[in-house]
Amino acid sequence: MNYKLAVFTDEVSQDLAKALALAKEFNVSGVEIRSVWEHGPHLLSDNEVSQIGKAVKEAGMQVACIASPMFKCELEDKEAVKTHLGILDRCLEVADRLGAKVVRGFTFWKRKPVADVWDEVLSEFKPVKERMKGSKILLGIENEYSVYISKASDLKRFLDTLDCPEIRGIWDPANMLFDPDGEKVYPDAYQIVRPYIVHMHLKDAVKDAGEGKPKCVPIADGAAVLGPQLKALDQDGYNGYISLETHWRPTKLDEETLRKPGGKEFSESGEFASRLCLENLMRILKEQGIQ
Repeated sequence: MNYKLAVFTDEVSQDLAKALALAKEFNVSGVEIRSVWEHGPHLLSDNEVSQIGKAVKEAGMQVACIASPMFKCELEDKEAVKTHLGILDRCLEVADRLGAKVVRGFTFWKRKPVADVWDEVLSEFKPVKERMKGSKILLGIENEYSVYISKASDLKRFLDTLDCPEIRGIWDPANMLFDPDGEKVYPDAYQIVRPYIVHMHLKDAVKDAGEGKPKCVPIADGAAVLGPQLKALDQDGYNGYISLETHWRPTKLDEETLRKPGGKEFSESGEFASRLCLENLMRILKEQGIQ
């Protein structure tokens, strides 16, 4: 296996020790930090960051990514934009202290067609580009259905236009299933974004037969075509992290919680759900001949 596996700690528990224990049980080498002890990464104190670093090191693991909520805010709200630039600054500090090579970011809540705000979104990324220039830490822009850059072709165009080597892509194939205008997950969308991927999130989803809307399901039970992508990534020599972002629970999470994950209610039943997804993921890897 060329790449490494990680888990979102808060998809297991707000208790970091429980998340690390589950990851070690499945020989997963990394963790992704989105919320720990009810705190988002930008709200962690210096002491809490030190505690996380110590616990991860003692577990023999690494921090794969800092899952910042940067620019999950309104594009037109200039004060919020300013606040989120501060979130980026703090998450870059946290990433540096924890040895993470990637910080995740977004592209504002989607309120209208992306074509209507394309230039404005790019404009707000000018100070981001200035911050990232020359950074040893990469900013990964995630294709997220609730924000403006949601499909593969838009992510490619956005990164090409930014033209900043320190700003790349985080690929989440299941998110494509939530975008009615998105490309076919595999091979179409994958082939578009493959040159830009520095990190990947792994969950699965399927269209709800009753409501007709996509919903998260256990890994391997959905339509994200994960097996062929995992094999293609390995054959392509991808050597970054792939993080399990379970998102499925025995009791369905509401849409607002999925849009803004984190905290005790989000993590409830997460250990059971993530264990099942890890079991399924390991089976997929074995079936694909990835070791």
